Amino acid sequence: MNPKVFSVKLLVQERRGTFQLICILMSLLFGTIARLAVSQRGYNFDFESYQLVVAADEQGLTPWQTNRYNYGPIWFYILEIFDWTSQKTGVSFRYQIVLFLTFADICLSFFVYKVRGTIFACLFFLNPISIIISGYHNQFDNVSIVLMCFAVSILETSRFDQFRQRDLVAIFLMGASVATKHVFFLFIPWVALRQEKPIKKVIFLISPYLIFIVSLAPFVGSSWDAIFSNVILYRSEANRPFWNLIGIDLAGDSSGITFIFVIVMCIAGLMTKKVALPQTLYLYCLFLVAFSPAIMNQYLAIAAFGAIGLFNVGFIPYFVYSTYWLLKNENGLQISRFEISWFDYLTKFEFQSFPVLLLFGLVWFFLKVNFFDKNC
Repeated sequence: MNPKVFSVKLLVQERRGTFQLICILMSLLFGTIARLAVSQRGYNFDFESYQLVVAADEQGLTPWQTNRYNYGPIWFYILEIFDWTSQKTGVSFRYQIVLFLTFADICLSFFVYKVRGTIFACLFFLNPISIIISGYHNQFDNVSIVLMCFAVSILETSRFDQFRQRDLVAIFLMGASVATKHVFFLFIPWVALRQEKPIKKVIFLISPYLIFIVSLAPFVGSSWDAIFSNVILYRSEANRPFWNLIGIDLAGDSSGITFIFVIVMCIAGLMTKKVALPQTLYLYCLFLVAFSPAIMNQYLAIAAFGAIGLFNVGFIPYFVYSTYWLLKNENGLQISRFEISWFDYLTKFEFQSFPVLLLFGLVWFFLKVNFFDKNC
């Protein structure tokens, strides 16, 4: 190769690397500042619940006995650490939560970087949905997603026909993810289906759930009734956005809608069995929110992760409208200084608009995969 040509290529690569580093550092700076800034708008029901949980522990109660805690114990342990460091160092309990959730978003950005590159990693960290949910709302779905991302990263390099030590680590992370929050409760069968040997399918199907059960074991004796009612029987606000949209109401029977939802998710797992595992993770996040029996503000951040991972122009309306919703919503930032009449009209449909916008992006993705990839 001509030495001049080689030196030019080397210079281009160096400048490209410098540009990427600048983009990453600027994104980290502005994204972190933005999360801290929106935290100044106040807080809502969920942060009040965290305060009640740590106060209840000082009185000898478990978090589930507050009737404001509906998850596994891992987030409770994290809150206890933040409460202790707050008392010892004077660092704000709230700021610790915001910074921890910001770190979780950084980890998710790294996972996006591995699959989609620098631009999409920066886009994820700077997307307003994640900024508002992590900075203001303080919901921690992203922590559960991070643990599952690490599990997927391990399984991606594993063999489905053999059981290795790294599989144990992946299984532990899957169980820890569910014990943090139940985001991936139905993703475990998706992973189990990929295993080739029957015994390995069974291990991957059962073990993560056992880890979740074991995590609750220390609290069962003192608060089984509270765990049963607030975790096992817990149902979020049964607004059924997608199902109401297509006219399936079942006379308001949330159990029936939940059963249909589980069937749909199982079918989706079968259909995506041959899809690359990281893409499957993104698809799961999108299917989960689009077809969920209930959608609340924090679920929008789960779908945002999936939408960035499979990003196409079809997802742009989702990001634009979700941002507007979180800026205006009574459980969001409640900023009323500006109005967009068309968006305000959509808000009358509550959460029913979100499945439509997500499905628009999903259809675009599948059309591209089926019809356009060969020409790309």
